[in-house]
Amino acid sequence: NADEEEGRGLLIVDRNPIARSMMRTLLEPHFPDTRFAADAEEARAAMEGKGVEVVLVDEAALGKDADRDARARALAGDVAAHHARGLLLCSAENAAALKEILTGSAFQILVKPVKGDALVDAIVAMASRKGDRGNASKLVSNAA
Repeated sequence: NADEEEGRGLLIVDRNPIARSMMRTLLEPHFPDTRFAADAEEARAAMEGKGVEVVLVDEAALGKDADRDARARALAGDVAAHHARGLLLCSAENAAALKEILTGSAFQILVKPVKGDALVDAIVAMASRKGDRGNASKLVSNAA
C-alpha cells in the first residue's frame, strides 16, 4: 500500500560504506525513504525534517572508547524526541551491557550475526507498531 510506505523513513547509522550499500539493497524496497549516517552526530542531523520512523544502528557507529555509553544514551534520547524507534545491532559480548544502558528507551537490541530476512522482519515489525514507542528495549537473540 503506497500510503503505508509513505512516511516510513529509515535511518541507518553505520560507518562502513560497504555495509551501508548492502543495507540499502536489502531495506530500500520496504523503506523507500532510507537515509544514512556514519555516527550519532550525523544521525541527529538526519532525523531533522521529514519523519524517520526507525533508526537502525550498528554498534561500531557508537565508537569503542569510554564515551560509547554516553553516545548510546544520547542517541536513544534523540530517537525518542523524534518519536521514532531504534534497533541496535551488536555483538553477543556487548549485548547485556548495551541492553542495560538502553533499558526504558525506544531501542531493541538485535545480536549479530543476523540473517537479512530476520533483519527486514524486525524493522518492518517495529515500523508497524505505531504508537507503541515506549519501553521497547528487549534483548532479541538467536535471530540468525
